Amino acid sequence: MCYLLRMRSGCCLLLVALLCAFITAPIPAQESTEQPIYKPTGLEFFSIENRKWRIAKYRADDGQQTDKDGLIDALRTAVITFQGGGVYGSVMCGGLTGFYKLSGRRMEVDADFALIGFCPREELSESRAVVKAFKGELSIQKAGDEIFLRGKDGRARVRLVPFGLPPSGPTK
Repeated sequence: MCYLLRMRSGCCLLLVALLCAFITAPIPAQESTEQPIYKPTGLEFFSIENRKWRIAKYRADDGQQTDKDGLIDALRTAVITFQGGGVYGSVMCGGLTGFYKLSGRRMEVDADFALIGFCPREELSESRAVVKAFKGELSIQKAGDEIFLRGKDGRARVRLVPFGLPPSGPTK
């Protein structure tokens, strides 16, 4: 019996020693050969949705003096928000409303404006031009805090800046 007890004690000590050696042994590093599934698109942590934008410039194809992108300054404050498939905002003298579909860097917008009361002719034509610039298939180009919406032909149609920034956009 005494022999069995000594053998059992020895086995226990041996098991404890093996366990300690296993725990403290270094684990060899293995290199992963898998490629990441995630591929950056340039719009990470950024969305045009759920944010109020000021329409800083827009394309008006009526021969007015334009900047290098072919855009003119909005004369009065015009704002837009894309939220849950709906377009909401205000143009010179009316409300902007409609729908949009967003797919990556592409969006399709179907918007119009509702006239609220009297509107001077100049503001009415500017309101129509702003809405026209938004209609159709657009691609989103992020430039710092600003966004350029471009038509199928690649020409800039609208320049948006976050609401609250000055007309020239952020200062650098």
